[in-house]
Amino acid sequence: MTAAPWMKFYPSDWRSDPRLRMCGLAARGLWMEMIALMHEATPYGHLLVSGKPPTDIQLAMLAGTSPDQIPALLGELEAAGVFSRTGKGVIYSRRMTRDDKRTRAARANGKLGGNPSLCKTNENPEPDKLRDIPPDKPQSPEARSQTESNARAQDIGAGGQRSNRAKPLPDDFQIPADWLAEAEQKRRQSGLPAANLKLEAEQFIAHSLKNAATSFDWRRSWIGWALRARTMDEGTGKMRPKFVPL
Repeated sequence: MTAAPWMKFYPSDWRSDPRLRMCGLAARGLWMEMIALMHEATPYGHLLVSGKPPTDIQLAMLAGTSPDQIPALLGELEAAGVFSRTGKGVIYSRRMTRDDKRTRAARANGKLGGNPSLCKTNENPEPDKLRDIPPDKPQSPEARSQTESNARAQDIGAGGQRSNRAKPLPDDFQIPADWLAEAEQKRRQSGLPAANLKLEAEQFIAHSLKNAATSFDWRRSWIGWALRARTMDEGTGKMRPKFVPL
């Protein structure tokens, strides 16, 4: 069992995850129960009870539901890409395992005296200089989410320069606000009707992750998707053009 009695949980991330939003309320409720179980498991983030994967009947008992509902709900979550499986078929949360890896690295750095990249000198700033540094302002959840999105945007070759290799989207990537604004501006400039770009962003991410798509510049790929949303808005009934990364 994990030594931590609590875990980080960001409601905004939960509600904005396109994979979860494609699942019904019952499936999302089961996933929350599974997250609680995976928080107490070893290794962390894996659906194990006493070191073994629970059967459908056992999972139903732990989640407080009927055993005949478990296969369909698990299938719904897996089809949407909410969780992954190990080579032995054990269900695990990608987000939780990543967080655990970062936590372990931080603990290891702490035992060595801190982050190695920040420990290049033993000299401390003078007290007078410290007083001149204004205190950090607390970040709102929206600002934190936007900062993380911008950092991920830079990492996938969308910082104004084309990446030298095609990259997949991170599992928890969200379309940054400036990408949405740019897509809306280009639609107006092209004389296209208004579109629900937030919904388009969710569909773009879900489609890209489901098909393991890669791109040299995900910003350009998103703009192309947003411009092709015209057929959906006009109600012609036509299928969306096949996604081709730019």
